[in-house]
Amino acid sequence: MKLTFDADCDALIFLNGKFVGRYAMVGPQREFYLPEPYLSPGAENILTFVLAHTYKPQHLRKLQVAPYAEFSARRTRMEFEW
Repeated sequence: MKLTFDADCDALIFLNGKFVGRYAMVGPQREFYLPEPYLSPGAENILTFVLAHTYKPQHLRKLQVAPYAEFSARRTRMEFEW
């Protein structure tokens, strides 16, 4: 899974209490890898953002969690004849 993140301030990102990465406004990184072992299948998963110098959530501009398109499984219809 990947997290796409953009904010008006620096931030630390955690998934289920485990450190995922550091977002810096001046840095080039906007996408973060969410390791599968950090996920809890069948249970609640918690993303935590520690925003620098603020407590207001309106500083978040973009937050999206999605699979990596290049690694996602593609469904293909297959037919067999015997």
